[in-house]
Parts: sequence; C-alpha cells; structure tokens
Amino acid sequence: MIVEIALITIAVVVALGVGFLLPTIIELRKTVAQTTEFLANTQVQLNATLHEVEETLRSIRKITDNANSVSDDVRAFSNAVTGTATDIRKTSKNLRHLTKDTAGSLSAMRIAINTAIQVLINNIKFR
Repeated sequence: MIVEIALITIAVVVALGVGFLLPTIIELRKTVAQTTEFLANTQVQLNATLHEVEETLRSIRKITDNANSVSDDVRAFSNAVTGTATDIRKTSKNLRHLTKDTAGSLSAMRIAINTAIQVLINNIKFR
C-alpha cells in the first residue's frame, strides 16, 4: 500500500511536471523559430549593408586618390609660384642695383661732360 501511494504520488508529480513543462517547451519552440527567422532576415540585411559599405569605401578611396592628386598638383603649382616669386625678387634687386649704378654713371657722365665743355670753353676763350 505504501508503495502504491508512492507510485501514485510519483505519477502525479511527473504528470504535473509534464503539464507545466509542456507549455514552456512549446513556447521555447516558438521562440527558437522566431529567433531563426530574425537571424535569417538580419543576415540578408547585413549582407546588403556590407555591400553598401564596400561600395562606399571604394568611393571614398577614389575621392581620396583624387584629393591626393589635386594636392600634389597644388603643391607643384605652389612650388612653381614660390620659385617665380624668388626670381622676381632677385630680378627686382638686380634692377635696383642696375638703376643705382646707371644713375651714378649717368651723373658722373653728366659731370664729366659739363667739365669737358667748361674746359673746352675755357680753352677757346684763352686762345
């Protein structure tokens, strides 16, 4: 009799356990199915997003290459302008020196011509 009561008790406990576990197992299966569907959709979206990111990176690389090319061109132009400015400064400096030298030479020539004319006039007067 005690064994029968124990078996009945065990049977009732197992039946109650199955009764409580069965809805949980069903919900768990639904959750797994929804999670699998979600992951499949996410994978499709991620593949599309990765493709777009790759295209964007290619575009950025092209833009960067173009910017580097333009930057090199601007640098070369800037160096040329700097060289030209240096040449203009040197030429200007040389012209200033030439102008001073020429002005000095012209002044000296004028004085020499005036002196020569004075000497010539004095020689003509005293002859």
